[in-house]
Amino acid sequence: MNILVVELNKYHTETLPVYNAFLNSIFEKNDINIEYVVNPHKYSEAFNRFEKVSQVISKIGFFFIFHLQLRTIFYKFKLQRIIKKNKIDAVVFNTIEPKRHYKVFKSLKVDKKIGVIHNIGEIDVKKSLDEKYFLMVDYAFENLKDRYDYLDGYFLAVFPNLEFKHKKASRDFVQISISGHVDFKKRNFSQLIEVCQKLKEKKVNNIKFNIVSSVDGAGEGRKLVELAKENQLEEFFIFHSYLDDEDFFKNIYESDFVLPLVNTENKQFLYDRLTASYSMACSYKKVMILEDSVRSGWNLSSESVLSYKNTEELVDTLIHLSDGMFSSIQEKFIKEIDFKISENKKLLQSIKFD
Repeated sequence: MNILVVELNKYHTETLPVYNAFLNSIFEKNDINIEYVVNPHKYSEAFNRFEKVSQVISKIGFFFIFHLQLRTIFYKFKLQRIIKKNKIDAVVFNTIEPKRHYKVFKSLKVDKKIGVIHNIGEIDVKKSLDEKYFLMVDYAFENLKDRYDYLDGYFLAVFPNLEFKHKKASRDFVQISISGHVDFKKRNFSQLIEVCQKLKEKKVNNIKFNIVSSVDGAGEGRKLVELAKENQLEEFFIFHSYLDDEDFFKNIYESDFVLPLVNTENKQFLYDRLTASYSMACSYKKVMILEDSVRSGWNLSSESVLSYKNTEELVDTLIHLSDGMFSSIQEKFIKEIDFKISENKKLLQSIKFD
């Protein structure tokens, strides 16, 4: 069976490993051949990640078609040719958003189609018999399946993009990663500044927060850098002016813990959407430090994460961290993720195309 996985956007390629793990559960076949089409901006990273990325949207076509409507027509034509040439049986769109890409998805003539939704409600989904729709995390599916009856299931994005085998370099501090674009609405960076101030008052000097993001790129990275300088807290931070994909994943791998720092006022990331922090922590088996309401919203056991209810509890948790101290929690975390993967496979095996 030949399957084509498509990502037309310049993002979300970090979730591509789910298909090698899960597609055979849906189609109940072991002889699955997966090909990938990726946005040319992400071609080099994707090519390094997979043994075979044999089909790539033409770079000339992409860069010279600036008119969005013409680009959409080009995508339809190019993908349909790939489907015919490679005798594709099923197409998976790793992201169906934005609307123009959904139009491409709907237009394709192929036996089976799977669309993955990242921003629920952005697309007015009109489901056909040959289509199935998925989310990228279990808690979002459980929270939304009754409200959006076109949802069929989810893929659990908990698999590493790049494997690393090297040992972490020895260091005299605990490194806690906070990954993804710096966005004060999405993550509570104001609380983080307050936490650092309290750590400084208590003369704690063995904690560093690795902001795993390109602070000179999109988002509010420079704002956070300036706040750290204004409050003389640079000693608590590791900033990066630019990170490519490999460096991004490597920084997660080399961290001791992951702090999602979800802004609980943003209910979308609390209940409805996958965050990079969740995906990266699960992929690289890093214990998360989570506000208790987030832990509950993400359907994680209190025994498999370090949880806190307020800023004071977070500070206290950080003060008592040490590398290797929570190996028992990590073991429970790994078991919980393995269980979630097995439950995901069971759900996928129950899904049938009409």
